[in-house]
Amino acid sequence: MKKRRGSLTVEEYFKRLEADPEYPARVKAREEAQARAAAEFHADERELVEEINRLGLPFKINCVQEFVYTTRDYSPALPILTEHLGKPHIPRVVTVIARSLMVPQAKGSVSIVTRLIEVFRRTSMRPGGEQVCKEAVGYAISRLASPVFEDAIRELLLDKSHGDGRACLLLSNVIIRSRRPDTCDLLTGLLEDTPSMVCFTLDALAKRRCVQAAEAVRRLVDSPDRDVAKRAARALKKLT
Repeated sequence: MKKRRGSLTVEEYFKRLEADPEYPARVKAREEAQARAAAEFHADERELVEEINRLGLPFKINCVQEFVYTTRDYSPALPILTEHLGKPHIPRVVTVIARSLMVPQAKGSVSIVTRLIEVFRRTSMRPGGEQVCKEAVGYAISRLASPVFEDAIRELLLDKSHGDGRACLLLSNVIIRSRRPDTCDLLTGLLEDTPSMVCFTLDALAKRRCVQAAEAVRRLVDSPDRDVAKRAARALKKLT
């Protein structure tokens, strides 16, 4: 196979890096930054980890993130995790807590979803940790909320100050399966939002089979945004 003009083999790439006198300094700086971030994370979650380990679960944890990947039951820890959503943790720890709450035992919990909505409202969309945190919290809301939270979710969807952090809320069955007659109109109105919001809205319209939105969706098939155009074409097949 011929090498494309201008491309490098893996060997050539690493030789170029080794020849760069600034490369070792960049590697060292990156490793030091990663070490500082890890130390900050573990220091921030230390109290939470200690509280959980005092519960008497049949296993101990070294890091809250272990809950995200385990298949073991840690439902007794849910109240502590929820309580810590209201404490001043760094965004990365809040993100892990939100992900840890996405278990069947938490589904429909009024106290958990209420706290998640509070965190969502106060978290900014600044690039980096806070943006990822807001999106994770929004996804947790979409997974756990019951129909009693429909008004709150609608309010968040219409509040543009939350930016693209609202997109994950459109995955919620509270919206997808809503019995309110104006839900398709609510979603159609979001087709004039940001490209990310429009993409998620198109998927929601298709899942709800909002056939009355077909013409609005058709107009987006020729959108200059490639992702929007692709989602619109896919949604239109389900609406016509």
